[in-house]
This record gives sequence, structure tokens and C-alpha cells, in this order.
Amino acid sequence: MCVDVLEDQGVAYKEAVEEYRALAMAARAARAAKASKALSSNISDVLPRRQVSNIFTQLRKVSLLRARLLRLSPTL
Repeated sequence: MCVDVLEDQGVAYKEAVEEYRALAMAARAARAAKASKALSSNISDVLPRRQVSNIFTQLRKVSLLRARLLRLSPTL
């Protein structure tokens, strides 16, 4: 689907997604490093609390930007 957005909205959305991807990659690397030491089902045992908070902050940013885009074009 194609959505018409203002240029700065598109840039902000792409930046938020890229930040989230970078955090997710760092999280995966941290999990892999810690998983080799000990297995855990709790993410807070694997990642520092601040990193978990940063990941959810990025997810909220992406969600808010997507909601703004949907308001501009409800066909998305």
C-alpha cells in the first residue's frame, strides 16, 4: 500500500524504525551472549532494564507515527 505523507513525517517514521531495528539487533546480540551463559525466560534477566525501556520507547514512537499516518490516509 502507498500512503501520502509529508516528507518530514516519512523521515521521522523511517528514523524511528531504524532506531528500533538497531536496538533490536543489540538486544539479540545481548541475548545470544547471555544465553550461552544461562537460559532464562525473563527478558529482564537477559537485558539491562534501561535497554528494555529503550526498546519499548522506540515501539511507542513507531506506533504513534503509524497512527498519525493512518489519520492522514485511512486506507492503510
